[in-house]
Amino acid sequence: MGKNKPDKEVTNIDVEEIKSQSVDILANLGEVAIDSFLKEGPIKDIPIIGTMVNVMRSGKAIKDFIFMKKLEEFVFNGPNINSEKGQQFREKMERDPDFAKRTATHLIVILDRIDELEKIPIFAKIFGSYINGIIDQEQMRRFASVINRTLLADIIALKNLKINQQPLTRENFYGLEGVGLASVYHSITRPLEAEDVHGEIGELHFVINPTAVQLIKIVFE
Repeated sequence: MGKNKPDKEVTNIDVEEIKSQSVDILANLGEVAIDSFLKEGPIKDIPIIGTMVNVMRSGKAIKDFIFMKKLEEFVFNGPNINSEKGQQFREKMERDPDFAKRTATHLIVILDRIDELEKIPIFAKIFGSYINGIIDQEQMRRFASVINRTLLADIIALKNLKINQQPLTRENFYGLEGVGLASVYHSITRPLEAEDVHGEIGELHFVINPTAVQLIKIVFE
């Protein structure tokens, strides 16, 4: 009994096929340079884009302009993909069309839920870390949920605290605390560890959640 051939409608990620199948959608963005971008841009390093386009076309699920802008931001801010890891990811998609379609669908849902366009480059780096094997799929989806629930201003404040040692404002702290990324620190509970990111706002002592620290490391460092 012969092996079933992968569904090319789902798994083919050749740049020229992406171009031919998505040009009508991407044309709505009004990008003059889209033709050269599809040939030479970072889309070549994100082997899921073609499948995402196919899922959208086949399901007629999301056609609105805002989503197309999100997809544009995702593609144009595509991360650097390790060539070996990228090839492994591509081969996995070709071997397993269900995985390819499932992953594309997850990406569509994640991008659709993100509420600020400026957050899309952040998620693009998270997805790149997933392809590069730095995080697994569950972590990728967890980080996507975090950035969706957190104000961009609070994410930037967290980055500035971690990288530039700029203090948080109370508003930033309460925003981060509200989504579980920061908490009030009580020395009686446990001593600070060397890897803890912490600070003070007046008499308020706080510590940053390890998930938030890992997110900043992946996206900004």
